[in-house]
Amino acid sequence: MKKIIFRMLVLLCVVGNASAQVEPQWKLSFESKAKWITLTSTGTVVVATNSALIGIDPDKQQKIWEVKALDQIDKASFVEIEGTSFAMYESTNPLKSLKTQTTIIDFTTGKIVYNNVDADLTIREKYPLLDIGAILLEAKAGKNIFLALVDINSGKERWRLDLPERKTGFGLGALKQTIKSLFDASPITDLDGNILYPDDKVLKRIDAQTGKVLWGNENEKTIGRLNLSDDGQSVYLGSGKKIMGINVADGKDQWKDPLKISGDFQMFIPSRDKKMYVVTSREINLIDTQTGKAAWKKPAEFDLPFASLRFTNEGILVFGTTEKESMFDYINFEGKGIWKRSYKTDRPIVSFRLTAKGILFANAEEANMIDLKTGDDTIWKKRIKLKGRPVTFVDEKMALIYSDEKLYRVNLEGNGYELLAENIKFEGKDEDVKRIEVLENGYLLSSQQNVWLIGTSGKVIYSKYYKPASVGTALKVLGVVGQVYATVDNLEVVQDPNDPNAMVIQRSEKGDKIVGDISKAIANRKKSFSTSDANFIMTRVEDGENKRVGMVKVDKRTGEEKGKIVLKTLDPIFDVDYVTGQLFTLLNGTVSGSEFFCYKL
Repeated sequence: MKKIIFRMLVLLCVVGNASAQVEPQWKLSFESKAKWITLTSTGTVVVATNSALIGIDPDKQQKIWEVKALDQIDKASFVEIEGTSFAMYESTNPLKSLKTQTTIIDFTTGKIVYNNVDADLTIREKYPLLDIGAILLEAKAGKNIFLALVDINSGKERWRLDLPERKTGFGLGALKQTIKSLFDASPITDLDGNILYPDDKVLKRIDAQTGKVLWGNENEKTIGRLNLSDDGQSVYLGSGKKIMGINVADGKDQWKDPLKISGDFQMFIPSRDKKMYVVTSREINLIDTQTGKAAWKKPAEFDLPFASLRFTNEGILVFGTTEKESMFDYINFEGKGIWKRSYKTDRPIVSFRLTAKGILFANAEEANMIDLKTGDDTIWKKRIKLKGRPVTFVDEKMALIYSDEKLYRVNLEGNGYELLAENIKFEGKDEDVKRIEVLENGYLLSSQQNVWLIGTSGKVIYSKYYKPASVGTALKVLGVVGQVYATVDNLEVVQDPNDPNAMVIQRSEKGDKIVGDISKAIANRKKSFSTSDANFIMTRVEDGENKRVGMVKVDKRTGEEKGKIVLKTLDPIFDVDYVTGQLFTLLNGTVSGSEFFCYKL
């Protein structure tokens, strides 16, 4: 009888007035008190209690695995390994040892892939090498840094390899080796199933079965991106001011002389006819991969540091930027400029899109259209003057640009734009438009606490403001609102050697077998997100003299509330699946145990 009364009280605490609010779809009970909850990229929910780590499948409405653990697991340390169904986390058990343990788990099955039970290790880097069914770890134990190759099926280390040249401690050298750039090289596997590992300045080929170093090739500077040739016989690398081609079999230099470059190396882009683009911070060049000689008479230089590039049917559009200014340049496939000069802006560009008419860009001062043929901005008679950081939406026919309480609509099939709406004033502190969506009946502008729908004529259809929840809850929500699950799923991006204008995706069959259906799960979630018909807002609810936290579902087309959940706490343990429209909450009992609730908003 007491248990029945307790459960009824729990239900009332979470749901409140059942006639006005959503009741839980289903629930689960746990023996221990809950500590935290997190939603993975596949939709699996992971819950940590005082005695276990638990995996929940919301589709099946049941617990799918449980790992008993008295360890203290920090939520911040639970990090997914991109492109896989694995996550790594750190834990401590003061009753056993003060040492921190590192665990790698398959969060779809609960299988422990790796655990350093007997060692006090710090994992510095992790690299999934799915083609050989392993994860390569760069770890630190005391003052020693080493590599460990962990077999995914058995969870055991195949081998360890010391890295004596790696620095530890707090010196400048150690700091440089700790901070990884976006363009730093990562280990790759060759066609023989061995590992090409960039150990700072030295490229090492390591036998994946034994951990033996087959050869090492030393360079003057830290190694940048690695790129295998089509036949797998050569590997190309950038190091400092030089580009090298190396024979995979013996590690010897393939070219007579390295190719000297200007600026810092950024990336390789494979092309057809055994050619390859080399991109640095200051230039782009096309080289012959067999000889290392430049195919162009001279590199195409940039006026500003390189940021990104895009291929078109006529050439290569390069975008460069600094903290103060930005530029575009357009280069043909012979390395010559298509425009008379690069196009520069006085403020850094925060958004741009290549359209049929040209390059639409926006910064804190203006929005404008650059003619792709001429490189000037004469398509529009007058630029759009902006103030503050703009928010944009662009599709094939139309663009929307918001800034300083004004919304502009750009006709990408014509040559003009119009001021569609103004005086768009969001309520609340630091509230402004964060996202623009196009609906059947208008344009949805939203932030964390505001939702406005503006019709195609510019008339405001509705505007809604919800008071923010507690500070702690608001900070939790801020990191996940509108999250699109874009985890890379075992893909290798290369350029089609028969068409230098198209980028294609190649799949790794061995990798597919390892990760199973994770790519399908993520793809389905991204598809569901794009068709979502509601906004989910965490808000503060007044209940007499009490303040509560609630989740509200707002219909994007009408602004009507389609569901509301009120929680009897200002700091709930929860997570939200914005793809499926589900709220997951945990409620601890007064003595022991906890309950998991799932609400459909």
